[in-house]
Amino acid sequence: MARLQKGQRKAQRAARATPKTEPAPSISFGPAPRDHLIAAGLCALLLIATYITYSNSFRGQFVFDDSKWILAMSEDRDKNRDVFEVMSKSRRPIVEATLYWDFKRADKIKATRAMVVDEFAEPAPYHWTNLIIHMIAGLALFGVIRRTLLLGPFPKAAQEQAHWIAFAGALLWLLHPLNTQAVTYLIQRAESLMGMFYLLTLYSFTYVISSRSFAGRAIAAAFAVFFCWLGMGSKAVMVTAPFVVLLYDLIFGCQRATDAEAASPFGNAPAFITEIKRRIVQIAKKRGVVHILLFCTLAMLFQVGVAQGVLVPKKNQSGTVGFSLTRDRPDKITPKEYLVTQFGVIAHYLKLAVAPIDQALDYRWPILSLTGEENWLKKPATFANAALPGLFIAALGVTVVIALIRKPWLGFLGAWFFIILAPTSSFVPIRDPLYEHRMYLSLAALIVGVVALLWWLVGRVSDKLPSYIQRGAVVAVLCLPLAIVLGMLSFQRNALYANPVQLWADNVATRPLNDRGLNNYGKCLLDTIEDDLQKKLGLEVLTPEEKLTNLNLAVDALRKATEIRPTFVNAWFNLGNGLSKRAKLIEAIERSKLPAPVEGKRRPTLSKDVMQTVLQGFKDAAAAYEKSIQFREGKASAWVMLGNAYTDAGEAQRAQGNIPETIALFEKAAETFLAGEQGVYQNTSAVLRSRLRFNLGNSYFRLAGFGRSTFEEAIVWYEKALEVNPRHPLAWLQIANCQFGTGQYEEALGSYRRGLANGPPTESVPLARVRIAMCLRSLGKLTEAVNELEAFLQEQPGNPLAQQQLRVTKTMIDNRPDAQGRP
Repeated sequence: MARLQKGQRKAQRAARATPKTEPAPSISFGPAPRDHLIAAGLCALLLIATYITYSNSFRGQFVFDDSKWILAMSEDRDKNRDVFEVMSKSRRPIVEATLYWDFKRADKIKATRAMVVDEFAEPAPYHWTNLIIHMIAGLALFGVIRRTLLLGPFPKAAQEQAHWIAFAGALLWLLHPLNTQAVTYLIQRAESLMGMFYLLTLYSFTYVISSRSFAGRAIAAAFAVFFCWLGMGSKAVMVTAPFVVLLYDLIFGCQRATDAEAASPFGNAPAFITEIKRRIVQIAKKRGVVHILLFCTLAMLFQVGVAQGVLVPKKNQSGTVGFSLTRDRPDKITPKEYLVTQFGVIAHYLKLAVAPIDQALDYRWPILSLTGEENWLKKPATFANAALPGLFIAALGVTVVIALIRKPWLGFLGAWFFIILAPTSSFVPIRDPLYEHRMYLSLAALIVGVVALLWWLVGRVSDKLPSYIQRGAVVAVLCLPLAIVLGMLSFQRNALYANPVQLWADNVATRPLNDRGLNNYGKCLLDTIEDDLQKKLGLEVLTPEEKLTNLNLAVDALRKATEIRPTFVNAWFNLGNGLSKRAKLIEAIERSKLPAPVEGKRRPTLSKDVMQTVLQGFKDAAAAYEKSIQFREGKASAWVMLGNAYTDAGEAQRAQGNIPETIALFEKAAETFLAGEQGVYQNTSAVLRSRLRFNLGNSYFRLAGFGRSTFEEAIVWYEKALEVNPRHPLAWLQIANCQFGTGQYEEALGSYRRGLANGPPTESVPLARVRIAMCLRSLGKLTEAVNELEAFLQEQPGNPLAQQQLRVTKTMIDNRPDAQGRP
């Protein structure tokens, strides 16, 4: 009997393997109006659930690479009003177009400190666009799952309840926290936008397969090609789309309607090749032109320069992806090393898909070395971290191949997972081997597999269910608790983006040895002492003591980052900022504790111990800035801050009356600014070049007070700063101060007024207004001087300097009304 059953099975497999002429697949929608109405309602539920989950994402701030690709590029988008000109300069023109659109419609926020731009767009409109993209992608996934069930070799029950299965899959995918990085981390819109076009391409192609009219197929094909082309202009991972669509067509597009309940359309392995050949011939005859057009969209990658940059990089090109990383450079990565590293990366992706906890914005996943003393074969721990995941991934790969032969629809899910990950998780080197957003589309395959497993499990007990309860609805209901849990995790994850300090603190807790994470955590802590920035972020302004606590945490984090990577330029630079800010804050806190000055008595001064602490802070800051310059010569901001550190140290010495040391530090500051001016890169921003020249002028201005320079030397550099930034208000005010100091009152008067017209900082206005009155008085215009001082005192009552000069001027009018007084 067993032999007879075995023979019958062989006969059945042979019969299925026999080539037959197949009609175009047909879709049986059942009661179409009812099904479409249910599908529309389920789509509405998907949108509502997604909005609720991401409702707190609109408070998210610009973080990490947002600063480079959104904030720093705002100036270009503002100048280049033609969106097509902006797109022509980008390797991701479609992403660039959406960012341009967001920038134009967003409210602008004035920069709170020196940046490459004076103002930037608020983040809320960017978040809205990202969420809309994610929603559309979710609806497209719903459509792809539903129509695939109607097309493919699935039981009639699955086809009749396809909308419930599609709802369950799309819901879990939309709410999964692994996708938060592709949605809430703004610049990773490239991934979600590409994913949206990827799914829309496949969704359109299902109509190419199923449409009964030539016009319907032509329109669907046009949409498929158009979406594929847009995806290529969004991110290079879209390169896999034509291959996935072809595989989809081979598995689902050639399926006979009579085979709808067949377990395997390909049969056994010997029949596999025969069936594949037959299907390829059928596809070539019916949809060959569509596939050719889809592959033609790959030209977009060559048009924007992505393909050349990855495959054939220029001699001096340095990037973050491609074979330029294989050259002899500090971050050199060989294809073999990257491939071995990806074993652990893919295993981590799978772990996060199953248990989305301990997520991180930036993993800084280490590249496994295969040469020298770091040979991974000689290190048991590293061997285990690479070899064990490698064996697991290899087993999965073999399983996918077997599934493609025995259960092609299941094999397609596995192929979808690996093919879409291939551009970022294979042998093409990328500087950062792991980012969560790269799982955006691959995650869909895993989730659909889970839903299919639930369908099978429910089917095991479906006979015990009442007849009026649909199996698909049961699957959807079973997925709801999981969806709620995933949505809550995503909501919590999104909340972190509202406060960059919390986001990077979470990153440091998850990846404590990530030097880049420590640097970003420290930098965000430094931002907390900026009151204007805290207000714009909607955060509470800290007290001086709280600021000092944050500065201590920042310095500790930045020191640790430099210990992990001693050549980390940005960490050294930020450490210098932290040390300098801490020294200033300590001095300010200690001065606030001093008693109020008494008229006729010497003003209270800080103790030597406090001043020694402050001075040491400035010296340590200078040492950190020097490290930053050492590892990247010509970085203008480091030269600026190093000179500022010497200047601050000199001011501290002057407060203690140490004149020789004060002069030496001011001279050191001047040398630093001059070296920075001569050594910065040609493409350094105008803001930084202007700051270098302005600060150099300030150094000569200070030295002029000690007879070590002249005001004329200072004016030369203030004028050079104005060559770069003609509206620099402080440069005009300083030129005016120099002219005032040399008795050029007419010229000083014009410079003061020009500086005030350009909107200088509030703290610079009082002295300038009083000096204008003093210039008028020196020119014999005593009445005008009085009017100027009285007008200023109406704006700022009680200003002691203005009150004093007003008394002096009135006295001169009373005693010598025609005198040509001097200040």
